[in-house]
Amino acid sequence: MPAPSIQELFGVNASLSGSTLAITLTDFLPEGFDVTDPTASRVVAAMVKRWKNFTTGKEDDPTVGITVGAPFVSLATRGEQTQRSFQYSVSLYIPDVGAAEPDPDLVV
Repeated sequence: MPAPSIQELFGVNASLSGSTLAITLTDFLPEGFDVTDPTASRVVAAMVKRWKNFTTGKEDDPTVGITVGAPFVSLATRGEQTQRSFQYSVSLYIPDVGAAEPDPDLVV
């Protein structure tokens, strides 16, 4: 299986040209994203949901360099608010070169 494309991970309208990644926020509508009130955190949350959905069942595929596991859901008190926390396990895969930290250029 070939490595995931830019479109599979960022949406059908995503493009990578030189050093510019262009994404279209409406591509995240299937993840429940509201394009009328975007924030950086909400865009990242939509990406995490997309990546989790895309990588589910592909955890053993050696061409998938990043996988996102199912969330661990809990309640957290932050300041005076109780909020629901979704903690995801994100795995980055690189060749076994003995690295202590992942080099993004080595992700498969």
